Amino acid sequence: MTNVVEYEETELSPEATKVIEWKIEWLRHAGYTKRNSALIASSSEIDYHFACDLLKQSKDEALCMRILF
Repeated sequence: MTNVVEYEETELSPEATKVIEWKIEWLRHAGYTKRNSALIASSSEIDYHFACDLLKQSKDEALCMRILF
């Protein structure tokens, strides 16, 4: 079973776009795929520090995504 998370794209300010891009970079460095990094970074409800630490501890990206979403 694959979990599909949909999100609504909205127009962001240049500053908000830079913050999301920066979060994506950190999440990619932590080991998340490009798609999952973008999903996590664009969610205001998820602490990306927690997401990075979670993957570091578990090494199971699918499990982390189920926990986060």
